[in-house]
Amino acid sequence: MMRKWYQDQEANLTDQSAYTDNSGTSLNHTGLEKLFFDTLGKMNINKDNMILQKIEDNGGINTISINSDGTTVQIPCP
Repeated sequence: MMRKWYQDQEANLTDQSAYTDNSGTSLNHTGLEKLFFDTLGKMNINKDNMILQKIEDNGGINTISINSDGTTVQIPCP
């Protein structure tokens, strides 16, 4: 049941250009972040208790937070 939900969510996000790469065939980092937080919600895991961090190519580290509208924001770590 969870696998089907996940596949449906991924397909839904892939249909939205804001969440896909230039070819529109796979999720970009924003799409993957949204899928991650949506999956936590589906599993009844409190998103406030989780920290998602992204390491950039230049070595910088960003903390990814979710806004109340479901979008994500990157906050550079000091």
